[in-house]
Amino acid sequence: MEFVVSTCLAIVGLYLAHSLLRHQQVRVADRRIASYAALWELMEVTRPDRLLSEDADRPMTIQEAKKLYAALSRWYFTEGGMLFTAPTLAMFLVAKRRLASSLDASKEGHPGGRAPPGKSPYDPGCGGLLCSTPVPDGHPRI
Repeated sequence: MEFVVSTCLAIVGLYLAHSLLRHQQVRVADRRIASYAALWELMEVTRPDRLLSEDADRPMTIQEAKKLYAALSRWYFTEGGMLFTAPTLAMFLVAKRRLASSLDASKEGHPGGRAPPGKSPYDPGCGGLLCSTPVPDGHPRI
């Protein structure tokens, strides 16, 4: 009889623990979606349609890149950094590193306040900030 009661209590305990974990995962996912929506808004300046038509805005300026870098850093520490999964954090850091390196390249002085060709924070030939950069630990690219 004791064995049956112990087994029932163990099953109920496992069920409650699993339910609590699942509830916590759902809450984190909800916060992650809201946080990523804010990040998506910050990334508007990198939209591909800037490069597709003759009358488009053209590539990101150095001033826009500096503003984006500051906004990404602020977002990371105020809204989203703690919610990253390991692969997403790796991709975010690669993108920020590429953006920072394009800003460093712009310090060499390029006319018009734009990064030199091939040094743009958004390179249309490869699809964005994460292109041609290996993602650590073999995680897939987005």
